[in-house]
Amino acid sequence: MTNKKNSKQKKVKSPYHKQRIVAKILIVIVSLGLIVTTAFSVYAFGVIKKAPELYVEDFIQPESTKIYDSNNNEIYDTGLKIRENITYDDLPQSLIDAFVAVEDSRFFSHNGFDVPRFTKAAIENLLSSLRKGRISFGQGGSTFTMQLIKNTHFMYEDPTTGEVVMPEGGVKGIDRKIQEIYLSQKLEKSQLLSKELIFELY
Repeated sequence: MTNKKNSKQKKVKSPYHKQRIVAKILIVIVSLGLIVTTAFSVYAFGVIKKAPELYVEDFIQPESTKIYDSNNNEIYDTGLKIRENITYDDLPQSLIDAFVAVEDSRFFSHNGFDVPRFTKAAIENLLSSLRKGRISFGQGGSTFTMQLIKNTHFMYEDPTTGEVVMPEGGVKGIDRKIQEIYLSQKLEKSQLLSKELIFELY
């Protein structure tokens, strides 16, 4: 009589079994990644289409109005903001170095959008959101060019009160951030403004 245990052939798993499982998991992950990337690309394209046009005159802020007496002595300075424009060459090198080191260390080498800086800020915001249990955008990752775009195209002074109206932040500011990234790269690629002039205007 043949032993039943011997008669039963053990099912031997193929050496490729685990590889198939891993391959299927990777296919699912890649597929999800492609779907998310495609959906975001379509969304971003729609947002970019609504971005404002760039003109040099939009970046130049007027100085405040100065009033002089008959002897050419300044007696009054008026305007919504007391402002005197200076050139890049007027700035001390130590001041330039300090701003660049703290705010935008790769300013003179990036194309208006600093991918490593923005990625780092995005990761920090994600970790902060997980810790706080709510969406956090504490780290912006904006370059000087992006901040200049924001200050000139997404902020404005209320004509009745003279107060500066800030753009919306948080989740509502995502559309604006996408437009800032697009416009900052467009600005530098077109060479509408030089790096020095961008820093000067900032």
